[in-house]
Order: sequence, then C-alpha cells, then structure tokens
Amino acid sequence: MTGSEREARMERTGDPEQHGLESAAAGLGFDAYQADVDDAFRRHYDATLAAPGRTLEAFWPAYRYGYDLGRDRRGDWSAVEPAVRRKWEQLRLGDWEEFAGAVRHAWECGRRMAAQARRSARVASTRGRRGR
Repeated sequence: MTGSEREARMERTGDPEQHGLESAAAGLGFDAYQADVDDAFRRHYDATLAAPGRTLEAFWPAYRYGYDLGRDRRGDWSAVEPAVRRKWEQLRLGDWEEFAGAVRHAWECGRRMAAQARRSARVASTRGRRGR
C-alpha cells in the first residue's frame, strides 16, 4: 500500500472509533492533529526514517495515529504498544515494523502536548477562581 493509499484510507475512516482511539483521544479525532508538530515529525523522519524509496508522506498516517493516541494519558509505551500495534495491523495501514518508530515518536509528542494542555488548563482555572 502506498503512502497516498494509506492517507486515503485514513481520510475515509476518519471516525476516531474506527481507529480504536479511546477515552480522551477518541474525542479529539484527527481534527485535533496540530500543525505545530509537523516540523518535529519532519525532523524525526529526516533523522531516523528517511531512505531511498521512502517518502515522508507515507509516514503521515503513522504520525497522526500515534499523536492522537498519545493524547490519552493512560499507560506508558510498553503498556499500550501491543494494543496500538493490533489496531494498526487491523487497519492494514502498513507493516508495523516499518512504521512503529514514527507511531511511537508521535505518541510521545502527543503525550507531551496533552500534559502541557492540562497544566495550562489548571493554571487558567486557578486564575479564574482568584478573579471572583
């Protein structure tokens, strides 16, 4: 399956439930994919995955999948990876071994972004209570 075929599959099945995204990640869906992480994914691809015959575009579904899953704060990678892999393979998005590094990198990025958002929300909430 080519990168564009994978991308088309992801667009056709954009419902988070069909991707096995659960809890907080399910509510976000792929619309929550933030453009500001594109550069981080490009750098990761260039540094670790780029090779003749490969394109960054082929890895975008893996980055999006991992990023959205990472927004859910349950577990560490070793705990969630088996379920993430099973769902990836069920969706037939490509060979897990080829894409696992991109999924994990994006998952870690999603976790960091979600933690930052939670911290910001707590600070805003605290400020709001003080202003009453």
